[in-house]
Amino acid sequence: MRLEARDLEFCYRRGRPVISGVSFRIDGGETVALLGRNGAGKTTLFRLMLGILKSSRGQLLIDGRPMEELCRNDIAQYISYIPQMTRQEFNYTVLETVLMGAAHYIPRFSAPGAGEREKALEILGRFGFGHLASRNIAELSGGERQMVLIARALMQDTSFIILDEPTASLDYGNQILVLETLEMLRGKGVGLLFSTHNPEQALMYATRILLMDNNSIVFSGSREELVDAHLLEGLYGRKLFVDLVDTGKNRRYICIPE
Repeated sequence: MRLEARDLEFCYRRGRPVISGVSFRIDGGETVALLGRNGAGKTTLFRLMLGILKSSRGQLLIDGRPMEELCRNDIAQYISYIPQMTRQEFNYTVLETVLMGAAHYIPRFSAPGAGEREKALEILGRFGFGHLASRNIAELSGGERQMVLIARALMQDTSFIILDEPTASLDYGNQILVLETLEMLRGKGVGLLFSTHNPEQALMYATRILLMDNNSIVFSGSREELVDAHLLEGLYGRKLFVDLVDTGKNRRYICIPE
């Protein structure tokens, strides 16, 4: 499977585009990190990829098929989305929220059955959240709600997952849990695209990194190519120290201000 953007452009109003000339691809079994400053257009790009916004130019394709040929339910069979933050409008339980991920593959007007409930509880158990299944999601902390949204995306069982700063509201332990879960999904052939303001996360877990600046993609390559090109300092406007360290089991990049 492949998710591809070709020369995307989008304007909220007439004038300067928010997205301009954006092209890239994500293959199954690949983790792509999107780095960029606030206001670079990352969230707008994600909304285009989900079919929420319509591009003024260019094309999005899922395995070579133009996305405009697909309805929302069709897109949900291929792509799941974990937003940066969400408002809770209704008093759904944690289990009910996770079960919403099954909406696209159960018959219309039907309720989730025992199989879906068992799968949802298994996913919650994977995160150590099984005991919260009957809790109202509005009663949870921001970090706990984010973990439930990740569980809902896993319930959706798609070929691609788009994540908008998925660890932003999580404590360090849960950040690692989320990133290790994404690594496990990549190993199963899922294509992943996540944005982050933490370049170390991109350098540790991404197989390829995109840099977004001035409303376009200015770099696409491996973490080694990114480090060699010394582009992070220009992106963030800070002098950075980036190096490989030996953790005992493997080698990891660190990125800290000088």
